[in-house]
Amino acid sequence: MPTAGLTPRHRIRLATRDAHDQVDRWFSRYDLKNPQDYRRFLTSHWSVLPGCELMIEAAGALEILSDWPVRRRTDALAQDMSLLGQVPVTVVDTQGAISPAELWGMMYVLEGSRLGGAILAQRVEAGPDATCRLATAYLRHGTGLRLWPSFVAAFDAADAVNGDFEGVVAGARRTFAMFADA
Repeated sequence: MPTAGLTPRHRIRLATRDAHDQVDRWFSRYDLKNPQDYRRFLTSHWSVLPGCELMIEAAGALEILSDWPVRRRTDALAQDMSLLGQVPVTVVDTQGAISPAELWGMMYVLEGSRLGGAILAQRVEAGPDATCRLATAYLRHGTGLRLWPSFVAAFDAADAVNGDFEGVVAGARRTFAMFADA
């Protein structure tokens, strides 16, 4: 499909659709109404999210998005896991520098993953376990803050995105792969 005239956001979506679909298929195997599945879902996310956020911070997230601290979800995820009696252990290697373009690609995946959170939270809250119903801070993170529109505006305007789109795609694919392998 020709990408001429498309915004960077639309181009990255097209360029990574297969990876995104793979991750969606992988995580759809969890029945979030089932307490054990919900715990496994959170554990899978824990194995990726904190490491990604550390890599993003090391690469300069605060310099490109001044509200980066508001966007971080590691604490919300840890809070939910703690409510469910889980001890979070980071397993993702956070070593290695990423380029500014890869930074934007990683952020694209993390910011985009927040979009489906409210729908997933409804599935958890429809389940029988009262504790699980309380443990949705991660899935509801950012509700009402309009984080996606502000991210997209910054993403589409970023020099690194427009100057090294292949690097952006590489960063996004790397992040999708980490979630797929979780």
